[in-house]
Amino acid sequence: MYARWAALVFCLPCTGCLLTNSVHIGPPQAPRGEGCAVTFEQLRYQDAISNYDQVGAVCANVTEGAADRYEFVRRGVAEEACGLGGDMVTVVGTCAVGKVPGVEYGVFRRRGT
Repeated sequence: MYARWAALVFCLPCTGCLLTNSVHIGPPQAPRGEGCAVTFEQLRYQDAISNYDQVGAVCANVTEGAADRYEFVRRGVAEEACGLGGDMVTVVGTCAVGKVPGVEYGVFRRRGT
C-alpha cells in the first residue's frame, strides 16, 4: 500500500500523470470543441445549481486544490468537462478512480447556452 501512495505522490508533481473518470448527469450534452474555455470556480453545490445545470462529473486522482497548483490537472479536468458539454467546474466531493482516492469535480453548463 505504501508503495502505491509513494508512486502517486511522486507521479503528480514530477511526470504530470492524471487518472480521470467522467460521467454524464442528466440528458447528454453535445461536447464542446477541443480547447474550449472552462472556468474553475469555488462554489457550494447549491450556489452552482442556481445558475447552472449539472451535465456531468469528473473524478481525478488528486487532492483538493490540485487544479490551482498544477496546470496539467486543470487541462485534464477541463478536457473532460468540454467532452461532457460543460463550461464550469467546481469541487463537489470525493471519489475514487479504481482504488485511488480523488476529488470529484461537478461539471456545469450555464443555463440558456
